[in-house]
Amino acid sequence: MPGAAYDAVKRFWDAQDSRDYVSLVGLFTDDAVAEDEAVGSFSGKEQILAFMS
Repeated sequence: MPGAAYDAVKRFWDAQDSRDYVSLVGLFTDDAVAEDEAVGSFSGKEQILAFMS
């Protein structure tokens, strides 16, 4: 039976697949850090949104 973690991952991939990056970045906390092995690190929602867009 799916729980909160499953729901968060599903919402992430649903937003990613539909390229709805504004909704996607809403899943992150204000102090989140996203890392991409090829490009680097992005701190905070603004940088994460810019990277994903």
